[in-house]
Amino acid sequence: MNILLKVFFTLITLLVFEMNISPATIDPKERTIVLSGKILDRNLNEMLSGVSITTTASEKTMYSDLNGHFFMYIRIKDEKEFKLEFSQVGYRTKTLTVADIESIMGNLEVSLLEE
Repeated sequence: MNILLKVFFTLITLLVFEMNISPATIDPKERTIVLSGKILDRNLNEMLSGVSITTTASEKTMYSDLNGHFFMYIRIKDEKEFKLEFSQVGYRTKTLTVADIESIMGNLEVSLLEE
């Protein structure tokens, strides 16, 4: 009986694995980008912690750390619809597109203005 359970779970695992990497589920237009950088107060030139970073690409929200740094992987399905929003209470929301991000080489440096 024990061998039958092992065979059963092995088959189930293989089926699940095959379903996840099936070519039919891979979108050739989809790509993954890595974003990292820091967020600053534009007037004071100080790092901002706890800034909300939201993307329309994966509906994911991340936050800058205590030193104003952030790091995230984002899957982009539709570049025309992609937006990355940086927001914090008391500051104006800043929105970036894929073109904005790709025009900046290296780490992003985002500065927010107080309202």
